Amino acid sequence: MVKPSSRLMVILFVLMLFLSLLNRYFIHDALANEMSQVFKQPGSYLFARLSGIETVLSELKRWRRLTAENAELRRNNITLVSRLAEQSSLQKENDFLRRSLKVQQKIAQPVITAGIFMSGLSAPGYQVLINKGTKDGVIVGYIVVTSDGVLVGRVKEALSDISKVQLVTDPGLEVAVQILGKNTLGITQGELNQGISMNLVVQEDQIAEGDTVISNGHDSFPAGLIIGKVTHVEVNESEVFKKIRIEPGMTTVPLGAVLILK
Repeated sequence: MVKPSSRLMVILFVLMLFLSLLNRYFIHDALANEMSQVFKQPGSYLFARLSGIETVLSELKRWRRLTAENAELRRNNITLVSRLAEQSSLQKENDFLRRSLKVQQKIAQPVITAGIFMSGLSAPGYQVLINKGTKDGVIVGYIVVTSDGVLVGRVKEALSDISKVQLVTDPGLEVAVQILGKNTLGITQGELNQGISMNLVVQEDQIAEGDTVISNGHDSFPAGLIIGKVTHVEVNESEVFKKIRIEPGMTTVPLGAVLILK
């Protein structure tokens, strides 16, 4: 049985051997140099090490300061973005109101401002929801347009706080129209994804691709509302009427804020 003192000697011997091999083959005598430095110049050694610790602490303080500055910059950036967003929103609102005033002056009808917040395809066709309802004075049949006078559709159902709008591309919506600057008249009808067709235009009537189609006021829609632009005209002498396709104006403008014509 190995005595405690002998066991201690064995452990110390193994430890010294390990340190010697580590110093010689892995850290290239750095450990011996460090120990020599400690015994020869303990003051200088301690001063150097303390200086190193001071440098580390200084770096930690600097990183802490930089982290705090970055956090402050992020907060300032968020504040700036928020102010820019608010300014942009106010600018859009001012532009909307300015254009809306022109529409009111042209149509000479009181309006209700509203916003579209949902759209989709239901059984009857395409519809959108607006954030105004009967408590705001909205009733079925009111006309919905953009601030530029582009026809969006007609109120089909009015609830207390919201209303459903039947879009101009809905097959159930027909509008009496004419070609801007010409005497060509017709009736438009929605065709869902195909846009709008213009019917009852005889072969002799003047119409061409690129023409602007507007409401003529011969029905419940006010005159002068923009329906869209003609994209296709098919002429067939064996047919009584031309086949005309229209790109809806509402698909070329951003839908958000709208006007409801009383």
